[in-house]
Amino acid sequence: MERKWIKLAVLVSVCWLITLSAIVGSYRSVENSQLQVEELGYEVEKLRSSFYFDNSFRTKLLNSQELNLQILYALRLQIGADYRDSWLSPDLNQLLYTIDRFIDLAKAYVDNEVAVSELAGQIRRIRTHYPDQHPLSDYYFQLSANVFETLYDTSNQSIQAARDVDRIYQHSTLLEGKEKKELQQVVAEVSLVLGSYAQGSYFVDNLIAHDVSAELAIIAGKYQKLREQHLMLAILVSLLAMGTLLGIILLTYQPAQSQAAAIHREQVPPVKRNQQDKTVANCVDDEINFDDMVTSLNGDIESVCMLLQVFVSDHAQDIQALRTLLTESPADAQRKAHSLKGIGGNLGVAQLRDAAAELETAIAKESDTVPLLLVELEKHLDATIKAAQTFLNIHNVDLN
Repeated sequence: MERKWIKLAVLVSVCWLITLSAIVGSYRSVENSQLQVEELGYEVEKLRSSFYFDNSFRTKLLNSQELNLQILYALRLQIGADYRDSWLSPDLNQLLYTIDRFIDLAKAYVDNEVAVSELAGQIRRIRTHYPDQHPLSDYYFQLSANVFETLYDTSNQSIQAARDVDRIYQHSTLLEGKEKKELQQVVAEVSLVLGSYAQGSYFVDNLIAHDVSAELAIIAGKYQKLREQHLMLAILVSLLAMGTLLGIILLTYQPAQSQAAAIHREQVPPVKRNQQDKTVANCVDDEINFDDMVTSLNGDIESVCMLLQVFVSDHAQDIQALRTLLTESPADAQRKAHSLKGIGGNLGVAQLRDAAAELETAIAKESDTVPLLLVELEKHLDATIKAAQTFLNIHNVDLN
């Protein structure tokens, strides 16, 4: 009879451990998804903040905006892939649709800005072919003036600019050969670009007022609630298992030393195995789990390599940047540490994520431990970058 109770206790313990392992795995998946959503929100706000500047200054941020768009798209791919493979994730269809709309609007805005920049360069190159006193040189100067007046003049001169462009086109009909073809081609491109650029303020207004941030906040709240539910479930399962085990112990307890020793011998091996499992798990946390990344992207090695290339390219100099920002702008240093925390979560590198989180907290509190935590973060970031580079080298990806 006592042997049956012991077998029941072992069965309860095994079921308890299996259930807890499943809950912990699901909790980590939810936590990583929440970190991805938070990182996406940070990148969205970073891109959105660049649209508050005037037109003349926004053009200087074009490269930064293009990089932000690439990161946003990579994060959107990661979140979409994780959502397809998750069975506990909240409904993200609305969020993915909203992100796609935001990215499309931002891309349309950036494409317009690029087109204007390329047009200005084209006019400048053609103009240099003619002497300053040449009639065609004056036409190209007028086209350049019309472009820049339309872009940066706050008064509404678009009608006059269109008339000037039409007048230059009429003059171009009197030309012949290559000069006629070049001038008419530039006039056509100016008309097309200015027509498209008229939508620029529409894009900016819609990007600033876009509801993507509200949707991100809703999803982040759902993930937080889901994490709390996991914790409550783990507590309830543990209480139920411990209560069951306690009842079994009380029912089978005998004061004899032999029976106590037998129970001890039955319970010691699982404890040792659990300690070994934890040791192995801690060792794995120091590395990128490439198998999980490949699985989350449905076996798409190219997407994994793209994400790793973006990671190595964007974060190889983060430690040096952090040292500079800690002196010049602690708030920016805190945001960069927050970004590294999200990256560590995305890559599944727990120690990089935790080191960045500790540094972020220490910077916020102006703690004296910041230099030591920065050294610890550098160690884990270097190890992660080396692991990513090794993976890329194995798959013959050129880092240059």
